[in-house]
Amino acid sequence: MTGIHGYTYFIMAVKHYLSAYIKIQFIWILSFLVTACAQPADRPTLNNIHQTPQVDPAEFPVGLLQDPEVDEVTAHTLETFPLFVGSTWIYGYMGFDQNMEVFWRVSDTVVETKLMDGFYIARVDRAVELLEGAPPPDFLAVPEAATFFYLVDGENVYLAESVTDSELPTTWLDLVIPFPPAGELWYTDRNQRVEPEQHESGIRQVSQPFQESLPTGEMHTCVTLQTQLPNGSLREVFCETVGYAFRAFNFDEIISGYRVELVGYSLQQ
Repeated sequence: MTGIHGYTYFIMAVKHYLSAYIKIQFIWILSFLVTACAQPADRPTLNNIHQTPQVDPAEFPVGLLQDPEVDEVTAHTLETFPLFVGSTWIYGYMGFDQNMEVFWRVSDTVVETKLMDGFYIARVDRAVELLEGAPPPDFLAVPEAATFFYLVDGENVYLAESVTDSELPTTWLDLVIPFPPAGELWYTDRNQRVEPEQHESGIRQVSQPFQESLPTGEMHTCVTLQTQLPNGSLREVFCETVGYAFRAFNFDEIISGYRVELVGYSLQQ
């Protein structure tokens, strides 16, 4: 089972495969081991996996909760990643191994936001619907319905399974906005960020910006995020003012992983 960004699949979907101090994923926590799905390392091509139906944004009405006021730096981060009540992202999720491919629809919706200890906290609920395939009990790449949290502290966006004083800031530093220059690295794990020695896993880096057409037909400025994990590689595409548009995770030693592609969204400002 893959769990939840990290969409998060993102990161939260990878949590079962990480060491205890890295576990969180999106989240939504999404390759090259399946040649039919292989993508260039610097810019994955969207629109090339099994598509789920487009979703009417009216299916996800805006909640009655109000987003709290924030400082200028955090406000800029939220312009880039609109974590406001009612924002919803719909993904086509393909899990695979050497025997099969299975398809789901996954929706992430911000249902509550608040300020806590200086953090802007967005609670995200994830819903999962199986569309095609019958995965066996030992199938690894299964998305799970879950609740997770983004914590925004100025330019830093963290990802967490829960929110408690002992977990602030959470270990997983998901995004730094504005993005660092292409090729510059940061460590996702808090312990790695404070230790002077270099680590082979947990390194996250960003590509040069590029233009990508999303499901609405609009062009957006996007970057590719590349992360080396203890037993696999995670590749994601993040688009400014929208959020995550693509995610792919592959195990290093077995043919198994998942691919996630944005197929619809409804965003609040």
